Amino acid sequence: MAKLAPVSEISKKIPGLIEEVKEAVNCDLSDAIEDLDSAGNFFEALDELESLSTHLTSAQKELLGLAQVVRRSLETHVPFISSVLENSERVNR
Repeated sequence: MAKLAPVSEISKKIPGLIEEVKEAVNCDLSDAIEDLDSAGNFFEALDELESLSTHLTSAQKELLGLAQVVRRSLETHVPFISSVLENSERVNR
């Protein structure tokens, strides 16, 4: 059985994760359009927040939901955009 982290430890961890997600969303994610791996820290913070969702406030849950929409959009559209950029580079050579 997995050992659960104490609530105080979780409470200390959440603000840092929220800040990381906010920073990534507010920052220019254009690098992720060309290389989805560059959004790795953003995705990791989201995964960790999802696992702690029962400890989030309603505002934090709302932010998590919005960030998940950004993630799905990146995961859905980046492969297509990357292929268009690659083909465009080939054509323009």
